[in-house]
Amino acid sequence: MPKQPVIQARARGEEGQGMVEFLLTLPVWLLLAWLIWSFALHWWMQVSTATAVHDGVSVVAQGGGLPEGRQRAQRVLQAALGTLGDGLQESLHLQRVATHRSVYGRAGTAWRSPLRYWGFPDLMVGASSFQRDERFYGGAPDGWE
Repeated sequence: MPKQPVIQARARGEEGQGMVEFLLTLPVWLLLAWLIWSFALHWWMQVSTATAVHDGVSVVAQGGGLPEGRQRAQRVLQAALGTLGDGLQESLHLQRVATHRSVYGRAGTAWRSPLRYWGFPDLMVGASSFQRDERFYGGAPDGWE
C-alpha cells in the first residue's frame, strides 16, 4: 500500500479537530470572562461605596463630627477601591439635618467601565444613607411647657 502525503492523512483524521474548535470558541470565552469581570468590578464598586457612605454617616450619627465621618468614609473607599475610588472620594458629601435630627450622606460618580469600548455608556456608581442621631430625643411637642 502506497504512503499518503502527510496533508491528506491529516485531513482525513481527527487529530486537529479539538485544536480548531478550541481556537474558534476561545474569543467567545474570553469575551464572556471579560464581561463577567467588568460587571463584577462595577458591583464591587457599588457595594464598597454603599458601605463607605453608611459607615461615614454612622460615625456622625453616633456623635462624631462631620470631619471624622468623612475621614472614615474615605478610609473605607481607599481600602476597598484604591485609585478607582478617587472620583467617589471627591463627591462624598455628609451633612447634618438639624430639623430632622439626623445625618445624610451621599457619594456618586460615573465610572468609565471597560464596556465603553463595546458601545456601553458610562455606568453610575453611587450610594446614599440617612440615619437618625443616636442621641435623638424628640422633646416635648410644640406648645407644651
